[in-house]
Order: sequence, then structure tokens, then C-alpha cells
Amino acid sequence: MRHWLFSGLRLEGVYRKGGARARSLRLLADFRRDARSVKLRPGEHFVEDVTDTLKRFFRELDDPVTSARLLPRWREAAELPQKNQRLEKYKEVIGCLPRVNRRTLSTLIGHLYRSVWETLCRPSH
Repeated sequence: MRHWLFSGLRLEGVYRKGGARARSLRLLADFRRDARSVKLRPGEHFVEDVTDTLKRFFRELDDPVTSARLLPRWREAAELPQKNQRLEKYKEVIGCLPRVNRRTLSTLIGHLYRSVWETLCRPSH
């Protein structure tokens, strides 16, 4: 999957474009059944299908990666006036997340950061 997500970084607006609904739903079902056995194949899976599946997966979680029970603390952090205060509060709230949520959030933010970086640093044609 990493290959597909990195190749998608070269596409502008990849997360704004939707994949084919049927392919995305089938891919999501495959991931839920056994994520480690899913093999993405060119011509069968397209970058937009993978990103659409990823968005759908996070939208459909019973409890968000950031944890619904911590929502008041996330809001409290967002309302702090000083950037350094907000960052410290965010670190504190992230520290309260279960380990799997922290790792997922870290991976997701890292990927989105690389997506933005690729878009901003891509040479213009």
C-alpha cells in the first residue's frame, strides 16, 4: 500500500478526487477481512480508489482515531491563544490516546504532510 500512497503523492488533489464506488467498497471489504493479504494491482486498483478507501475507512470508524471521549480536550487545546500552549496541550492529549491510535495518527499525519510537501515542492510545468 505504501507504494500506492507514495505514487499518489505525485497527483495533485488526490484526496479531493473520488475513486470508483464499487472498487472502493470492494477494496474496503478486502481490507477489513484481511488487510495484510490485500495486494494492490495496476489496472485493477487506481490511486483514487485507494485514497477513497482510506477516507471511507476513517469516516466509518466506530470511535475516531482521535477518540470521541477526548473531544473536549482537543477543543480546549484548539482554543488556546498561544501556539506553544496549543502544541503542548495537543501533545498531552495525544499522550492519552491508546498506543494503536497514536501510531495511526502519527502515520496519517506524516503521510498528509508528505502529500502537502510534494504538492508545494513539485516543479511547475
